[in-house]
This record gives sequence, C-alpha cells and structure tokens, in this order.
Amino acid sequence: MSKIHRDPGGLAISIAPITGEKECVLVHRDDGHACLYHTRASLDPDRIDLDAYPLLPYARIWKTSIIPGEILLMPHGTYHQCQNITPCLSYSRFHLDVINLRAFLQSLFDGDASELQQDEVLWNAAQEIIRIIEKATDEKRQVDTELVDTVDALRALRNITREITRKLHVRQTVKGITSAESSSLLSAVKIDGDMEIWQKLVDDIDITLHEFRYRFNIKLPAFRKKRLVGKKILALPAMAFRGKAKPAKLSEITGRNNEPVVAFECPTDRGFLSLSKAPAITATAEERKIVTDDIDLVAVGDKIMVRIEGRQCSGKLLEVASDMHVACMSFEDLPSLYNDYIPCDLIRIPSVGGSCLVEPPLEEIKPGKLMIGLIGKDEYRGIVQHVKRGKMFKVELDFGNEYTVERLIDSDSILSVTSLKCRDDDQKNQQQQQYNVDGGSPATDPAAAATTTKVKVEATTIEMNEEGDKSEETITGTNSMAIE
Repeated sequence: MSKIHRDPGGLAISIAPITGEKECVLVHRDDGHACLYHTRASLDPDRIDLDAYPLLPYARIWKTSIIPGEILLMPHGTYHQCQNITPCLSYSRFHLDVINLRAFLQSLFDGDASELQQDEVLWNAAQEIIRIIEKATDEKRQVDTELVDTVDALRALRNITREITRKLHVRQTVKGITSAESSSLLSAVKIDGDMEIWQKLVDDIDITLHEFRYRFNIKLPAFRKKRLVGKKILALPAMAFRGKAKPAKLSEITGRNNEPVVAFECPTDRGFLSLSKAPAITATAEERKIVTDDIDLVAVGDKIMVRIEGRQCSGKLLEVASDMHVACMSFEDLPSLYNDYIPCDLIRIPSVGGSCLVEPPLEEIKPGKLMIGLIGKDEYRGIVQHVKRGKMFKVELDFGNEYTVERLIDSDSILSVTSLKCRDDDQKNQQQQQYNVDGGSPATDPAAAATTTKVKVEATTIEMNEEGDKSEETITGTNSMAIE
C-alpha cells in the first residue's frame, strides 16, 4: 500500500482500472493536518495508535475498491492511499473545472506544482476560447446557452490573467525578479513569460469580447484600452508601516540576491534611507569579543546599535529571549527592508481546503517554503530564507522623525552596545566608593554639589527680583559666586 498523501496542483484526479482490482482509502482534505497529524498517523488497522494520535477517529475516511468499468473521482486535495488487491493496471487523469478552479489558481500562485505547467494550461485555454468566440463573431451567431457559458469562461480567464500580470509586476518591481530569473527564496510565483506578454493576452481578450458585443453593428465602436496594472498608487499592507505609498525609483539599492531593499515612498523607506551606512565588517576577534561580552549582559531598556541592510540604526531593547526557534521570512509584495524573523509558533500554512490556517511541523519549516507569518492581527505570505534557534532580541529601531519600528534580531545584527545598565550601575558604585574614601566632601559628591548649586541659584534669583536695578556685571558676579 502506498503512503497516504495528497497531490498538489488543485486538480481533481480520476482513477480507472483497465485490468485487476484496486483498493483506495480516502481522507477528507480538511482532516489531513489535524486528524492525521500531518499524515504521520497510520491508517493500517494493525498499526493504529490512538494514544499517540487521539484525533484520528474524527477523520472523515472512505474505503472502496474499483474494478474495470468503474471510475473513482477524487476531489482536489483529497488525501489517499492505494494498493492493488490483484495485479492491476489503471489509468489516471487530472481534471480542471469550475469547482476546483480557485484551488488550481492558488496552487499556481503558491508554486507548489510547477511540474504541471499550470500557466500553459491557462494560456492555451484562453487562446482556444478566443478562437471559439471570434468564430461566433464572424458568423454573427445569436446567443444560446453554450455561447453564454463560453463568454463567461473567457471573462473569468480575463480576470485571472490580469491577476497574473499584477503578480508578475510586483515580482519584478518589488522583488527584482524578471522572467529570465526566478529565485525560490524570493517569490513563489513560477510563471513563464514576463508582465508584457501576459498583458498582451489580457488585451486580446478585451478586444475579442468588445468585437463580440458589437458583432451586429455596421460600424464597430472604438475600443478603449483599460488601465495596465491597476492604480499607480500602491497600498502597503497593514503593519507598523501601514499607509499609502507609490513606487520609488530606487532600484540601485539592492541587498542579498540582488533583491531591492526599498520600493516605496513611505516613512519606513524614507527613514531607512536617512540612516548612515554601517561600518564594514573588519572587526578583529578581540574587538568582536568585547561586543559579544556586552551582548551577554544586555537587559531590557539598554541601547544598542543595529545593522540593517547595510545601514546602522540605534535601538532600544524591549525583550530578550534566551532560546527561540525562528524563521527569517521574505514577504510577498515587500522589498528586503521588511524581511523579518518570525517565531516558528507564529508560522502557519493554509489547510488543503483553504478554510483555515494550521500550524506546520517544525521539520516542514525550511528554506524555500511558502508560509504565512502572523504579525499582530495580520497575516503575511512569505518565503522562508533560513531557520535558526538561539538567543533573539526584540528591539525598537529609531528611524528618525519620531518614527520607530519593532523588529526581532539576532546577536550577529548588533554592532555595539551603547548603553549597558549593569555597566552604568558599576560606574555609579565606583563613584560612590571613591566618595566614601575621600571622606564624603561636597566637592567629590556630585549629588551634594548639585543640591548646593540649586539652593544658591534660587537665592540669587530672589536677590535679583528684589534688586532688579543692579547692573549686568553685578548680577553676573553674584551668579558666579553662588555657583562656586
């Protein structure tokens, strides 16, 4: 018997035995993550362990056998395992229709079944329907049920191709990926062709629908081309940097993998550009050890200097986690400035049916995987860059103009510790000890000196108020004497 699994791609699957008999066990697509514990639970009657997998009895499970002349149709995302009861030869086929079209598109945008060449399926389907409608236009056919369904299908494909165009536009503008290069660590969109090619398909569909609409007119009205890729003003996602932003001409600022660091005219991007460049990593082992020793002593409230995408930024320590399992994620529709560490317990994946989000096993969180990070009340799709476990720091970064951003960083991102509370306390203790050694004279006690100065300055102020007609020299002299 095969291992229980599901086939990606969002397609229905049919199995038809040609000879022999085949047994199939099916599990509902929404029960695979929870009730089957990410397919770790066995369905073999001799190996079922309800102590280890107590939710297994709640899974919706079907068992059947098929013979020649019968066809088993499995909806998209169905978990299944099969075995041959007798020597069997069977035929399998994928199916796409209006029922699983949404799942098919989600699979395309997630890039989880690139071997299916889903973009070619959509392209060829659009071209075939365009041909059918163009023929109906030339023949000036009257509308019937079949033709209505065909036109509706082309309109749906038009919306799909526009969304593909938008995805490619974002991939190229924000992530710096063109059709000739596609990094699995930057984008999940695995679509052949660039934005211009898919936009031409959108234009072809628009013209076809326009000509069909006016097929009975003697003179065809002029076609008004619609906007290319939506508004020029792009809306940023709802994070600490929410708001409206327009694309920035800053493509020369790139980070790792030639990914754009900034792409918007917004407070976060402007604040980043105002930061000074971080020093080159040329610190000796001894110098780095001094910084490392300070990092081991930091506590909440301490001030540090942080390296962020080649620039340095001051920050205030908000929280220290001695042992945290995190994943660095590159979010869709956002440049590398917004890459962030996300705790693994706040990473989710969509259920197969798309009805909810589920927590993935730790072993499935690995580079190149498309995951969803939970940040506050919002959800962000992104690609895992790398995974690590160790000491992490939550800091409040100061981007200037009273604009701050909270970020999770590791010790390698800390350039220096500028204010260490325990070190400041040691200095105060040393001053106090020196004060005690000197006999506690007011001259060596900063607090006492400050108190004395304050009292005499107030007295001087009263004297000035009573004798306001004194000359400037006299007042200055009195001030000086009082301070002394």
